[in-house]
Amino acid sequence: MNSLNWKCIFTTIIFSSAFSLLSAQTVALEETYRQIDTVISERSLEGVENVLAANRNNQSYPQIESYTLRKTRQLIIVNDLLFARDVSLAVIDQNLDNFEAVDLYTSINQTIEKQEAIRVAAEERRQVEEIKQQAAEAKVKSDIRREYTIVTNVSTGETVYLDHAFNERYIPFAWDVSLGMMNLGLNFVGSDFSLKYGIALSGFFFFYSESVTIGGELFTDILVLTFLGEQYVPCQIKFVPSIGLPKFNSWLFGRIGFSAINSKTALPGNTDMFLTPVVGLGLRDIHALDIFMIDAYLDYFPGHFAYKGIYAAFEVGANATMVVAEFNKVDINFKFGLKNTTFIENSGVNNQTRILLSIGVGKNE
Repeated sequence: MNSLNWKCIFTTIIFSSAFSLLSAQTVALEETYRQIDTVISERSLEGVENVLAANRNNQSYPQIESYTLRKTRQLIIVNDLLFARDVSLAVIDQNLDNFEAVDLYTSINQTIEKQEAIRVAAEERRQVEEIKQQAAEAKVKSDIRREYTIVTNVSTGETVYLDHAFNERYIPFAWDVSLGMMNLGLNFVGSDFSLKYGIALSGFFFFYSESVTIGGELFTDILVLTFLGEQYVPCQIKFVPSIGLPKFNSWLFGRIGFSAINSKTALPGNTDMFLTPVVGLGLRDIHALDIFMIDAYLDYFPGHFAYKGIYAAFEVGANATMVVAEFNKVDINFKFGLKNTTFIENSGVNNQTRILLSIGVGKNE
């Protein structure tokens, strides 16, 4: 072969080797790109750091850095700012002189801080609005409780709101008859004290309409057992008709009637039986704790004017009724009662206190 042929062969070998080396480098670079694609798609920061560290001394490392930063910008486009910031920081950790990565990291971090400030401000506004909304709802509920009566059907759970003037009764009348199984009497006559036990009987009947409520109450008791103090038998009978105006106040009633009381007054010349008209005010049908029906009264006894040495006489009482069962459309109830009759006399104060526990039947809906 002549020298020209050798030169051609040598040149061909050199170019073939260079092309093979370049092809191998290209294949290796493309494999690295695929690795970067994989770890970024998996959001694996550790994977990104491992790929960059493994190729730190590779001649193609600048291209790998550029490709990684290009993938970082794609993360920014899809608003994955936190991971994009971490990836750019991974590039900086491998090469502090990569100012493109530094600029990108700074830009991403500023954007995150702005977004966080916007989020915090929005959260504060949301909390303020929530507080305002809660205050407004509390005011509405307070207004509803003040202006309406809330009635709940216990069987269905359905709740309705009725105007206070609305007649919410299921039936137009109410009645009750109760037997006081326990009637404990504490009697204070001047400086004397006695403790007695007896029975009581009470009842009421009321008719309800939109314009007027009218009815009456009857009470009688007798204390036959003396546990402590002087032996005598206190007793009382009292009948008091009542009238109420629901449009004015559904709870308030005027009372006027008659009472006879064995007062056991210590005044000379006075009989033991105190007879008097009754004038007073009463409260009825007050619901408490969803289980009790409360009624109370304050009665004045003007009959004291007819008795020498009795300057004033009055009685105050209250009852809490709890329905415990229903039988043949009639309620069976327990009633807890407390009443005190007071006589202000020239020799002192005469108090007759009664603590009552009764069982009764009736209907009051």
